[in-house]
Amino acid sequence: MATWIYVIVRASNVSFTNDEAISYGIIHGAQTFVDTPNNQWLNTLLMRVSQYVFGQSELALRLPNVAAFGLYGAASVMLLSQVRHVEAKAVGFSLLVVNPFLLEFFGLARGYGLSLAFLAAAFACVFFARPTLSARWELGRLVLVGVFGSLAFYANFSALNLILALLTVEVIDLVVRRSRREVIVQAGYRLAAVVIVCLTAVSLIPGILQLQHLQAIGQLYYGGHSGFISDTIGSLLGASSCGYGCTPSWLTAGETLVVVVAGLAVAWAVARYMLAPAWSNVQRTALLFTIAVLAVLLESLLLGTLFPIDRTALDYVVAFAALVAFVVDDFATVVSRRTVRLLLGTVTACFVTLVSVNFAQDANLTRTTIWAYDASSRQVINAVIRFERQRGQPSYPWRLISGFPRNEALEYYRLRFKLTWLQPVTREPASTPDGDLYDVSAAEVPELPPGTTILASFPETATELRVAPRATREVLVGRPHD
Repeated sequence: MATWIYVIVRASNVSFTNDEAISYGIIHGAQTFVDTPNNQWLNTLLMRVSQYVFGQSELALRLPNVAAFGLYGAASVMLLSQVRHVEAKAVGFSLLVVNPFLLEFFGLARGYGLSLAFLAAAFACVFFARPTLSARWELGRLVLVGVFGSLAFYANFSALNLILALLTVEVIDLVVRRSRREVIVQAGYRLAAVVIVCLTAVSLIPGILQLQHLQAIGQLYYGGHSGFISDTIGSLLGASSCGYGCTPSWLTAGETLVVVVAGLAVAWAVARYMLAPAWSNVQRTALLFTIAVLAVLLESLLLGTLFPIDRTALDYVVAFAALVAFVVDDFATVVSRRTVRLLLGTVTACFVTLVSVNFAQDANLTRTTIWAYDASSRQVINAVIRFERQRGQPSYPWRLISGFPRNEALEYYRLRFKLTWLQPVTREPASTPDGDLYDVSAAEVPELPPGTTILASFPETATELRVAPRATREVLVGRPHD
């Protein structure tokens, strides 16, 4: 509940970001960004519905993602309910919830939070305890996996590899359990299960075609070129700590640790199956994680796609958390020696402490990590409004030049507040001569036309709002441009 409150407060306080504003523009008829990855279909649809019901405030437009955190939290609890030992629960909870970078996306009007919530729900359904389920309930669980998986995909197309991995594990799981006659033994139920999996795969086709279309027109631009370790693991580690934005080396200490932990976890699952064949959640998570990683590598090799990076790689956080939690739980069950359990508890306590300290350092209620340059968008517009009010009734439309990459966010506020006296905000060079107001970074100040003066400064983004001499004269004498 505390993290949900944190998400809600952030959704109310943080300025609208450029990418959110692009989605806002799409639902208001802007065609420029319809055929881009910014148009995350489910998020765009839910933003439209939320705006119709609750209005155009930041919280109203972000409400679908804020509400999705409730599903994410419930799914995380349900997933971790399948582990028995406190060490496994603590590690899993820390990886799934105590991550300020991950939590950011539940307080933004983007598809990433929605996708994480539905993906976590699909994971919880896949790993839900099976021995007590009847065949009918088993089919119902399989339907939920398909529905949640499809919704996760249409909220964020980059979740495709994880969803296909989930479906593959479900198919293999059916085959393994059929041979062991555990649950689905009737031919009719087996056929129904196959039909459900096939229908889920068919439901993904429109999105896959859209992905191919975006790739064909050169719009799948966001990703890494170096490799899965550097781009995907490295960017996730950097984004989850104060190091966001730093270019990691091919293999740093943090990346090495993640690779070693994942490798040992998969090896443990394989060894356990070889020594005592049993198809449990340990083997399911290891298989799912392996398939998901191999899918990225093969996709890059065969299709030339980019590697997932920070926000497009968040799905792997859920997969990694499930893998580690189930393996730690299995390890704690098998190893009964007191000294080993004490060591495991000590390592877990140190890890939880480290994660908590990281959260305390990075958590904030005023800006996003990934779109830090948008942190003062609302303050810029507020300063523009205050300046306009000094001159009374406007005699002509003002022109705000945004040399900083947040022009779409400023345009959102212009439309929301119905600032008809302000022209549409565009991103142009700071040297543009016919502006009245300039939203620029400190480095761009020397490029401005001569005579501009500071109207307001914004330490969060190291930017300034500058006013041109003729706009100042308009305020003082109330006449239009010379």
